[in-house]
Amino acid sequence: MKTSAEPNWILRRGQYIVVLIFILGLLLSSFFSFNETIKGKLRIISKIPPAEIIAKQSGKLQVLNYQAGDTVMEGVVLGIIENSANESDVEYVKKNIESLQLIKSIDTLQKMFPSSLRLGNLIQPSFHIFLETYQELMMEKLLKDDVLIQSQLHEKIKRQKRISGNKYQEFLSAERAYKIQEGNLERHRSLYNKCVISHHEFEKVENEFLISHQNYEIISQQMEELKIELDNVEKERKLTESLYLKFHSSETSKLEAARENLLNSIMEWEENFLFISPISGKLSLNHVWGKFQNIQEGEMMFLVVPLETDNIFGRCKVPVRNSGKIMEGQSVFLKLDNYPYREWGILKGKVESISGIQGGENEELLVSLSIDSLITTYGKELKFSRELLGEAEIILEETRVIERIFYQFRHLWLN
Repeated sequence: MKTSAEPNWILRRGQYIVVLIFILGLLLSSFFSFNETIKGKLRIISKIPPAEIIAKQSGKLQVLNYQAGDTVMEGVVLGIIENSANESDVEYVKKNIESLQLIKSIDTLQKMFPSSLRLGNLIQPSFHIFLETYQELMMEKLLKDDVLIQSQLHEKIKRQKRISGNKYQEFLSAERAYKIQEGNLERHRSLYNKCVISHHEFEKVENEFLISHQNYEIISQQMEELKIELDNVEKERKLTESLYLKFHSSETSKLEAARENLLNSIMEWEENFLFISPISGKLSLNHVWGKFQNIQEGEMMFLVVPLETDNIFGRCKVPVRNSGKIMEGQSVFLKLDNYPYREWGILKGKVESISGIQGGENEELLVSLSIDSLITTYGKELKFSRELLGEAEIILEETRVIERIFYQFRHLWLN
């Protein structure tokens, strides 16, 4: 009985086919390549982060100026917590003391800052101190007396200088007369000694000399007195001027300190009772439903998202393993959790910088990414809120299939 056996040609052709398929596979693997990637957790944020506005005081929401979705500008008041001050009155006082000019009368001061202003318990004490300090600086009588004294002293100095000038001319005349009489006396003394003139005539000339000498001494003494008096008036003027400047400087410093104290009180009131937008952007209401709701201290009430989406960037954490191939400028595909990529597409970016290794249980590398735009590969524009989370695929390099196959055996060849 014959046993069936496979023909030899089938075995020979089968071997040829297997070898042919293997060779063909090697040839194809040398032509085809695919991207090697490394994946990491993605977080897209803005260089200007969204502003979280937190309640610093518990109370009732008295004013709500904007609604969710509104575009707000930097510095606008979003809402006000109920308090004893009037917001417009506080704003009026703040505006006037920031550009404060010297007021010359108490009436003008009272008109500018009337007693009817409602500033609340936090601002009112500082406001009263400010007004009292201002009134002290503007005391008309004191300021006018100082000016009058200064004017009188200036006039007195001028008068003394004028009198001293006239007296100096008298002194010159008296000195000249004294010198003449002195010479005349010497001549008559010589004649008297020679018995040319009588004793009576000599006594007459001597008497005239004594009178001129006495007049010269009196005028000299008056000159000294006038000089001393002028010096005293000048000292008095300088002392009065110094005291005035010292008083004015002291009161001005007090006023500036009172002004700064008032501004600080206003800033403290604004921080406690006003919700002010620190940036321009789109408004989101977190725990706000409407006016008159109760607010608890520490609650985040508003969120302002910046309008500029050009300032966004990404950060991703990748495993340390195989991270040595990450280079600046490599392309990155961004897949977001909020927007499934099969429906919305993906975003594109590039590796901008590579930070050091972060410690912990799982050591990771922090990579910063630049993002071209929020328009996906499907042409859809994504909306940016506080942040976007997802996955980043960093394209490391293109590798042929045959190279990947022989990567596993390279160490055998080198050893």
